[in-house]
Amino acid sequence: MCNYLDRVEKFNQEYMGKTIWDCNYLGKWINFDFQHVTFCCSRTNQHTMDNPPVCDIDEIKAGKLDRKLFLERLIEVYERNQKGVGPCNGCKHLKRQKCNGIPLTNLIEHISYNNYRGCNSRCVYCFQEKTKLMEPYKAYELVDKMYEENMLASRCSLDFGGGTNNFTRLCKISRGSR
Repeated sequence: MCNYLDRVEKFNQEYMGKTIWDCNYLGKWINFDFQHVTFCCSRTNQHTMDNPPVCDIDEIKAGKLDRKLFLERLIEVYERNQKGVGPCNGCKHLKRQKCNGIPLTNLIEHISYNNYRGCNSRCVYCFQEKTKLMEPYKAYELVDKMYEENMLASRCSLDFGGGTNNFTRLCKISRGSR
């Protein structure tokens, strides 16, 4: 099978300007979940199905999440969606729309942080006195890598699934500063 760059180029050549099964989130949104990194919307939003995975916790811990893996899995989802057997089938956001092509750089516009359980904030109104923060992997380190690999759009929005354990660090990354 050809490499992911060839597959993306072939997909873009075949479908550019044509009507395909697509959504406004796929590939533009990355969700750092507790046990997976997924494409598109966070599970905390109304969603009709599980999100298509980019990788699981084992791949994350093995350091496999990079631009290559992201694009390999993204093109797999796009190809399967066009055949009617994709993981996005049944999602209310998947619609027939004009294909603008799959970009190779600067594609991620929205980052959701849901990779932790608990909260490090100590808000005065909260009923939890102390909560141990469980974080199976450091999402901000992955975002750092994505930044270095030119995967992030020039403007990214950040979404937190509760608590802001990495807020300062993430704001610096999202502004492109170190």
